This record gives sequence, structure tokens and C-alpha cells, in this order.
Amino acid sequence: MSSTKRSSFNACYVMLVPEAQLPRANGMMQSMQGISGIVAPAAATFLIAVPALAGHAGSAGVGLAVAADGLTFVVAGVTLLFLHIPTPARDAGDRGGFWQDAGFGATYIWRRRPLLWLLGTFTVVNFVMGFQQVLLPLVVKFDLSAYPFRTGYALLATVGSIGGVVGGFAISAWGGLRRRRVLGVLVPMIAEAAGQVAFGASHLLYLSAGMLAVMFSASPLANAHSQAIWQSQVPPAMQGRVFAMRRLIAQCTSPVSAALAGWAGATFDPGLVLAVLGVVSAAFCAAQLFNRALMRVEDRDWLEGLAAAATRPGSSPPAPTSGPS
Repeated sequence: MSSTKRSSFNACYVMLVPEAQLPRANGMMQSMQGISGIVAPAAATFLIAVPALAGHAGSAGVGLAVAADGLTFVVAGVTLLFLHIPTPARDAGDRGGFWQDAGFGATYIWRRRPLLWLLGTFTVVNFVMGFQQVLLPLVVKFDLSAYPFRTGYALLATVGSIGGVVGGFAISAWGGLRRRRVLGVLVPMIAEAAGQVAFGASHLLYLSAGMLAVMFSASPLANAHSQAIWQSQVPPAMQGRVFAMRRLIAQCTSPVSAALAGWAGATFDPGLVLAVLGVVSAAFCAAQLFNRALMRVEDRDWLEGLAAAATRPGSSPPAPTSGPS
């Protein structure tokens, strides 16, 4: 799903789901994404093999798989025609062009520094994840060289996807934290980083697979709680603009980390690189537990007080003297 469609999709949740159930709904979507990561490769392999099984030579199976993929987009698009999603009303004076909307989203986040801290935390974690995606095959090839590459890589990919599904189902069944959801973001992030440290240091295939499962299962917990915080704190009529800017900032480090990962993997041991980055990520996320501003990210009145103070020249923002709401 592209960033544009995902931002629009995330903005629809609050119009359909009660606020208390937002972590559960986000967890269900995380589960569906994990299941698709397991089912789709197997379905594609089957479709590619169908012509050969029927006695037809050539690459017709690839075309069949691509056609099936295109058909899924058509089915999804047609389904939306039969659904009604309430649209929040925007004031007449609140309608602008592309740059005005982009500026609005950036300004909204900037004036609410706890949201900026939450976004910055995800930006750091996404930077580390960019290394994961590039270095995983290199870890299998060099650090787990005692095992056949295809077998090892397939096992890690499968177990990781299963971990993501388990994490998604867990948050869906549990429903997530009702208060102090920021802890539901940071604690899984720390667990994911710790798993990455162990994964990078491991030379045993099954231990590596277990650590990857830990990493992938923690991600839906953090994502679901983060989504619930943003969906609860940002008014529905503003979510599209704010979420688009949020995604732009959160993912801006991914291309940089992907580029650096190639150099790092060729210069250093890829497992060591992941382990060191895991330590950095764990330390950064653990430090946020003592960030008083971030700990009050769910205090809506305080956030709006910060925004109001930011619009008045010479005014001082309220100090974060108490715990989260």
C-alpha cells in the first residue's frame, strides 16, 4: 500500500471505530498485513506453476500471477463503492492547496512537541529498520553460512512473518492500553531492539529465527498504540493532512539507511552492524521513558495549550510538571 493511500486509510479509522477500540482495530490491520506476507508468496508460487502443471511451457505463469495481483486491486476498489465512510467536515476557510495543506500538517506537529518527539522516535527506529531489510540476506549468507542460504532465508522470512501475525493477533485480542499508551509504543520498541542485538550476535539459525520472531511480533504492538495516540489526539478533519506529513517525516530516513546499509554490509560484519544499531535503538527508546514531554503526549488539553502558546508571540509554553493523562 502506497504512503498516500495508507495515510488516507489510517485517517478513516477514527470515523468507524470508538476511541477505546483503536488499538484493537489497528492490531487487526497489522495482523492482516502479516497474513498477506505469508499467503501472497505461496499463492504467487502456485499461480506461476499452474501452466507448467497443465503441460504448457514458457513464462505464462508469471503473467497469470501478475493478472491475479491486478485483479485484487479491482476487487478492493469495487468493494469501496459499497461502503460508507463518514467524511469529517472542513471549514470553508480551512481549504487550501497542496502546499497549504502540507504546511498545515507540518505546523500542527511542530507546535505540539510531544507528538514531534513520538514522531522522532519512529524516525530513528525506521532508520534502523532500513538496515534490517538490506542486511538480512547478508546475515544469512555470512553469519549463518553453516546453513544452506535458501533454507535459512526462507526459514527466517517465514518465522518473522508468523511473529508479525502473532503480534497483530495479540494486540487485537488484548485491545491495547487504554491509558499511557506511549508505554505500549516504547516498551515493544525496546524489546524489538533487544531482539535485534541478539539476532545480530547469533550464529545459530534457530536462535536467529526466534529473535526475528520477537522483533516482528513487537512491531505491531508499537505501531497499534502509536496509531491510536495519533488518531485520538488529532481531530478527524485534520488527520489526512497531519498523517501525510507524519508519514513523510517518519520514513525520510529509510532511503538514507538503505544506502548506508550497503556500504556498512560491505565494510563490516553485517551481524555486528545490526547488533550495534540495536543497542543504539534500545538506548534511545529507553531514554524516552524519562522524556517528560513525550510521557504527556496523551494529555490533549496540554498539547492544545502548547499549540496556543506557540501562536502567541512572547508567551511561554506550559511546563510538563505532572504525569500523562
